[in-house]
Amino acid sequence: MPFTLGAQSYGRDVSLSGGAMGYDASGTGTAPLIAVRTSSQIVGSWMLAELNFGYATLDEQFTDVSTRVGIGEGQVQVQLPSHMVRPYLGIGGGWMHYFNHAGGNRPTNPSTYSGSLGLRVAFPSRLMLRTEMRLRGWDMTVNGGTNSGVEYTAGVGYAF
Repeated sequence: MPFTLGAQSYGRDVSLSGGAMGYDASGTGTAPLIAVRTSSQIVGSWMLAELNFGYATLDEQFTDVSTRVGIGEGQVQVQLPSHMVRPYLGIGGGWMHYFNHAGGNRPTNPSTYSGSLGLRVAFPSRLMLRTEMRLRGWDMTVNGGTNSGVEYTAGVGYAF
């Protein structure tokens, strides 16, 4: 996404975010989450392509240890191309990997889908703040059905 501050324009960014993921998997709860996100403009300054890599630990029912998951997704995001504050909406999908196979799920589940609502705030120093709510669903591999989660994250980034 380009940040236009004075005569400078930045078309890409990378950010590190942390927060909580409320989930309804094999049990419900809230889990800590970290994510690395990178985006790049694809149509003007209003449409972006984003890659998201996240990690969370879920406390599922009938397991002795937390389920550790890795998330890899891509999204297309539409943002308001304003000067410093840029709200956005996104839609996409990807995969989820179970690191410890809790609940009998296969290691990699290739069918996640997500939607996001967020805000990027750019500063002249190329730093940016970012906050986001992301809804995610993924298919269960053992008993069928769908799991879901909602993320609330905040982070800092760098535009280049």
